[in-house]
Amino acid sequence: MVTLNPILDEIRKTREQLLAEAGGTLTGLVAKLQEEESKSGHEILDPKKLREAREKAEKAEKAVPVLPLKFPLNDQTVTSE
Repeated sequence: MVTLNPILDEIRKTREQLLAEAGGTLTGLVAKLQEEESKSGHEILDPKKLREAREKAEKAEKAVPVLPLKFPLNDQTVTSE
């Protein structure tokens, strides 16, 4: 199928090539990509752990007390909010 959009044509061509290399099924493609991912040596990030770490950091940030600051020259008190 050829469209008037060469970018979509290239995407579809690449998808067909990847599927063919993986046995023609999405299951095969997922298995192939997971194998390549595990061999890559890159750290695999777990979305659940990332979300938990982000929530923990946000809670810790909110727990920081607001301290008044005194400027020695004019003795004005300013809060850091």
